[in-house]
Amino acid sequence: MENVCATTKSPSWPEGVPGCPACDEFAQEREAAFYRRDYSAATDENVKLTRHKWRVHP
Repeated sequence: MENVCATTKSPSWPEGVPGCPACDEFAQEREAAFYRRDYSAATDENVKLTRHKWRVHP
């Protein structure tokens, strides 16, 4: 069986604001969730990142 993580490309995700610790944390949590194949958690982190950007980085 082929390693799915090695062949599955990361989806197009929202980007954090450079230098923002909260954005970095959301992005790191999202990547960790994606690589453990917890796509629901990865989506949750995308939502958190997007909401954070709307509120803090208008």
